[in-house]
Amino acid sequence: MVPLLKERSIHLSASQVHRLVSGTPERLSLQVLAAFCDILGCAPADLVATTAENAGVRKTATRCHRRPSRSFGLGQPG
Repeated sequence: MVPLLKERSIHLSASQVHRLVSGTPERLSLQVLAAFCDILGCAPADLVATTAENAGVRKTATRCHRRPSRSFGLGQPG
């Protein structure tokens, strides 16, 4: 697989390719996915199973509540 990827300007080590094809990667670039599809003669949907789930409420960091600084125009004509 490594030489076939190199033909498509994708440079991954044998261990990187092994991790991609033997497990479920958390991330995969679109270029690598397109190269796999080209090599295997398939569509992305043939390689990636998708499921829809209800998204939970995301917690966000609290915003810092600072008072806005006021500019009194010191040194400027008023």
